[in-house]
Amino acid sequence: MFLQCDVAQCAQLSKAFTAATAAIGWELKVIPYKSADPATLISGLRQALQYNPVAVGVTGIPGVVWQSEVPAYEKAGVPIVVGHIGPQAINNTIIANINDEQSVQATAEALAAYFIVNSEGKGKILQFQVPDFPILDAFDKAFRAKVQASCPGCSVTPLTGTISQVTSGGSTAAIVSALQRHPEVDWVVTDNGPWVAGLPAALEAAHLKVKVIGAGADVATETDIKAGKATAFTGVALNYSAWAMLDAVLRHLEGTPISASEGLLPIQLLTKDENFAVSESYDEPADYAAQMEKLWHVGA
Repeated sequence: MFLQCDVAQCAQLSKAFTAATAAIGWELKVIPYKSADPATLISGLRQALQYNPVAVGVTGIPGVVWQSEVPAYEKAGVPIVVGHIGPQAINNTIIANINDEQSVQATAEALAAYFIVNSEGKGKILQFQVPDFPILDAFDKAFRAKVQASCPGCSVTPLTGTISQVTSGGSTAAIVSALQRHPEVDWVVTDNGPWVAGLPAALEAAHLKVKVIGAGADVATETDIKAGKATAFTGVALNYSAWAMLDAVLRHLEGTPISASEGLLPIQLLTKDENFAVSESYDEPADYAAQMEKLWHVGA
């Protein structure tokens, strides 16, 4: 079972889960929920348990919101594997956290270092943040901490968005408005690429010369990078993370230890000078699926 949020990246995770489960001959059932309405996730978790699943995957909303449902899963002996939710304690029921806080911190620090170096230690950056998603809040805090610790000549100006704002496309106007209020700012960082869809065009229309960087690049963001309209992003290995979540389930069922590094995802700074494929998912290593299938003793 996979609980799918209403953000586009969750739809990509669902596609990847479909491919991963098919590789081992399992059936995947998807239950959608609304990110701005956690009650829909809780009802989805209750519904999922009625199917007597082998395991359930959850992304997006942190465990503290749906902790009330964990005892029922513990009693039923059904493991929950999570991903892209921010910090999460691991136990016999919540068995692994893919793209955990260690992975998010590495991404944030790579982007902060890029900003510091390329602004020559004196950049002023607007940080568009959506802390309602704890995984993004972890990125935001790590980015700020790295800049503050390593660049006394830099400044970070926060701009907070809401889930309803970013899922309805309202973030671009908010960012442009904030930049007009702070003409000294010459950089923008976002914790998720889809939040800044259309931003380069809006900046051009407002006659604002600002470098745009961030995490979680999607097709639109990567296209902007290729065109020189966005400066640097990290991709997000959505497909790999779904396969890694299933890998954790298989290890759990076999009684095989789940490594502490299971939650780490491959990352790369994507710039105009780098050779990368435009995709909703950062698919490196390119043969990740074949490697997983070999590990699982399935496929060719």
